[in-house]
Amino acid sequence: MNTCVCSDIHGQFDAWYSALEKSGINFDDGDKLVILGDLIDRGNQSYEAVSFAIDLQMAYPEQVVYLMGNHEKMMLDFLNIREPKSPEGYYELIQLGELWLMNGGGATVNYFVEGSPSSEPTNVLEVYEFFHTFYPCMIQKLNALPYYHIDGGVVYVHAGFESGKPLLLQDADTMVWIRDEFYNGFSPVADDELDGKLIVHGHTPVQYFDDYTGSGFYRGDHHICVDGGSAMGEKVLVVNMDDMSYVEQKIQSNNDVKQIKY
Repeated sequence: MNTCVCSDIHGQFDAWYSALEKSGINFDDGDKLVILGDLIDRGNQSYEAVSFAIDLQMAYPEQVVYLMGNHEKMMLDFLNIREPKSPEGYYELIQLGELWLMNGGGATVNYFVEGSPSSEPTNVLEVYEFFHTFYPCMIQKLNALPYYHIDGGVVYVHAGFESGKPLLLQDADTMVWIRDEFYNGFSPVADDELDGKLIVHGHTPVQYFDDYTGSGFYRGDHHICVDGGSAMGEKVLVVNMDDMSYVEQKIQSNNDVKQIKY
């Protein structure tokens, strides 16, 4: 049985599916898959990517783990506003909705609309109402995504952890947003669950690390990064954690992403 890990698909479903096929992952043989978040935004196949991940989880609940990424969290922070038509709620809705839409969410909206009988939303409130009307089950499932996963000597997370803080006290925003503070040096609390474990994450494309070799994943002193840079049209990575082999699938055309209209 093998454990494969991937991250930051960003709507590039075709490349992701091809990479998984080439990896040889076989769920019927007991193989596992850990998805480190950011399946949505930027590319034009966010609907396919999220649907596929949720279907895999339902079919293989003990083998497939889908973690929260900062892009899922941006979308959910917006969609979880409880009273969007109150003055306070509407102001918050505009702020959080525009933050998500400007960070690639516009592409996600456009392609979720294509799979529904709805006309295209024309403002942030209509986007909110559209998702709650047509995708309430998806919202519920995404809200249940965990922020980390431990398997033996490995901890999986979207972005990383804050030094000097026990795992159970780590902040949700930190786990999906942290960058340099974690990469440049991480010190776990002695005898905590994070102590002595390898941390596998995405969030920052491997190309951003100065000493990256140019192929595969990035290996740091205390962490491994598996974000292949699909958000900027580079590649999708699938890494086998048992033998550290990997598949990298180049993104051909960035899927001709539509212009954001919001």
